[in-house]
Amino acid sequence: MITRLENDLLSLHAVLPRSRADRDRLHYRVDELEQELSIQKQNNAYLQSERDKILEDNVQLYGKIKFLQSYQNKNREVLYRFAYTESCQRDFQTDCVARFASTTVTVRVFLVTETQQRYGLSTPDIEDFLVINTSIAPYDRSLGIFMTEVPVTTERIWVRGRNG
Repeated sequence: MITRLENDLLSLHAVLPRSRADRDRLHYRVDELEQELSIQKQNNAYLQSERDKILEDNVQLYGKIKFLQSYQNKNREVLYRFAYTESCQRDFQTDCVARFASTTVTVRVFLVTETQQRYGLSTPDIEDFLVINTSIAPYDRSLGIFMTEVPVTTERIWVRGRNG
């Protein structure tokens, strides 16, 4: 009986270092995997933010293109008639700027709504508040040939749930 107990004790001492080594190896591997997961999450968040920025830029460019296309098709006569007098041109430019600003705001509201629906933020128990401040930059010549004033829109978006 003593011999059997001694054999069991010896086998236990032989297995114990091996199991400790396995445990240490597994802990090390878990730490590596957690670091990789953290890096992947950071990369995913960065790519998502870049994607959202590009999507917003695309929507803004799409709005500008649509505005210019409708502007050229509908107001060709008005454009040439007002191009010669400076005072009329300023009124015309102000009107174009206002129409472009409303188009941009509509496209941005659509983008916010679509993003909220995509990520599950737009549910029946959430109230959405959009506060849109629109200001006009009077001497920005970046829009094109016929207009010299371009609106600059700044948006602050607040989403508040019923519980908070």
